[in-house]
Amino acid sequence: MTRLEGALQPKERRELSRDLADLALAAVADTTMSPIILTSDAAVRTWAAGSGVRVVTDSGIGLSSSVTSAVSEHALPDWLVTHADMPFVTAHALSNLADAASGSGHAMAPGVDGGTNVIAGRGPFRFSYGPGSFHRHLSLAPAAVVISDPALAVEIDTEMHLRSVRNRPLPSSLRL
Repeated sequence: MTRLEGALQPKERRELSRDLADLALAAVADTTMSPIILTSDAAVRTWAAGSGVRVVTDSGIGLSSSVTSAVSEHALPDWLVTHADMPFVTAHALSNLADAASGSGHAMAPGVDGGTNVIAGRGPFRFSYGPGSFHRHLSLAPAAVVISDPALAVEIDTEMHLRSVRNRPLPSSLRL
């Protein structure tokens, strides 16, 4: 959420982050999946533990390496990685993506800006986040099913994203 520093005050960024995390956790909780939260933030660890969610501490080696390590050490054989910044995420959308992965080996949902918002698979995987990550992930799993779902495509982690969702109907729990 640091990329929203010019658009939101620190308290507003914390509230938005918490609201989006609550939405993501609620969506996962309404599936058959067991969430694991990867974070380096002490407040997030406390929140997650208070929600009864397993927490893995991000070792600070970068997002891609941290997720690769967390999946390898804590989530095999089947896994789904989602980011907690999607205002329209639903259990149905996550379940559809996970079901697609169980049939093909991998499934992924691109973000509107070319990133990878959700990816699911079986076995080890080398994640490669950053600008254009969707195409890099697809090159690592060329047989992956691509799920184009607005519930998984829209994220809020830049000022442009924030402006684009402000004029749309949002979940009532989201403070914007």
